[in-house]
Amino acid sequence: QKLLAVVKADAYGHGSVMLAPTLLASGADMLGVASIDEGVDLRQAKINCEILVLGAVPVWAVETAVKADLTISIFSKEHLKACRQVFDRTGKKPKVHVKLDTGMNRIGISVDEAVEFIEKVRKADYLDFGGVFTHLANAEIREKTQIQIDRWNKVISQIDTDGLTLHILNTAGAMCYDVPNSNMRRAGIGIYGLYPDLPENGSIEKPDLKPVMSLKARIVNIHEAKDG
Repeated sequence: QKLLAVVKADAYGHGSVMLAPTLLASGADMLGVASIDEGVDLRQAKINCEILVLGAVPVWAVETAVKADLTISIFSKEHLKACRQVFDRTGKKPKVHVKLDTGMNRIGISVDEAVEFIEKVRKADYLDFGGVFTHLANAEIREKTQIQIDRWNKVISQIDTDGLTLHILNTAGAMCYDVPNSNMRRAGIGIYGLYPDLPENGSIEKPDLKPVMSLKARIVNIHEAKDG
């Protein structure tokens, strides 16, 4: 299993530029950010690993992502058109992962349209197609999560997965579920030593986590004041 370390929101306030080298040295294969700006910040800090923009990328920003060697999430015809235009202008293939919407209802191609869309992406000679992923909306609720896993499995079973990175499990998902059609886990809050919400029933591989950051201060002076 590969590991993608999520460093969005300045690594959850811990400092993405500062932590990225440690995460990569500790075995992370990729980094995940929420926006192109966050990815560009890492590139400017000489972080050279693969960086996936997990959030929606505006079509007008695709060229910026390509120039910064960022992998973007795509899920619409507009994305395909924008990627083609950037390739025609620059000669560089945008690196992409297809985002599936299995139930979170935020971004992603619908399950009903996913197989056809992925086939188009696979055949597109102007794309560097690296993976498919989705996100669990309520990993702490097994019934809802199983619905998402079933939808995920339905799509993955119908596509050519050769060479693709497949990822569905976040921190909570990795602790609670086994999904065979997945070869990478995305760890966010867990790698900073904090537990996500977890199911109250069933098997849980709950590791012993320790917060990686604490807040401390020195006493610089103790002053005794008289009454009044």
